[in-house]
Amino acid sequence: MKKLVRFIIGLLVLLVLGYFIFMNLPKANIKNKKAIKAISASALFSEFNKNETQANKKYIGKVIQVNGIIQKKMEDNQDAPVVLLGRSDESQVLVTLESNQAAKLDQYKLGDEINIKAQCSGMLMEVVMNKGIISD
Repeated sequence: MKKLVRFIIGLLVLLVLGYFIFMNLPKANIKNKKAIKAISASALFSEFNKNETQANKKYIGKVIQVNGIIQKKMEDNQDAPVVLLGRSDESQVLVTLESNQAAKLDQYKLGDEINIKAQCSGMLMEVVMNKGIISD
């Protein structure tokens, strides 16, 4: 009986330790990753609009350098900065930036052109990108 109690306590200690190690691992950062392609927001939207299946295979999960005109700036539920890029209402790219990019984004105003490196997540109403960092 004592062996079973010791085993269960040991297992719980290992599980708790594993949980804390996992939760404190560094988060993935695309800053040092090379973009597979540099493209305008309008051209990226166009590729998804023409053939979403092919564009998904080509871009989802990949880091892309996208440039475009800032149509809208906002924040998501976790207070991360979000920017909507495009030249018109039809062709837009929604990019969620990393939280540490808020100060850089504040230097830009609506209508400014911006370059962002981010990971593509696919297309909903617009092309969605995450983990964005502003490229100077």
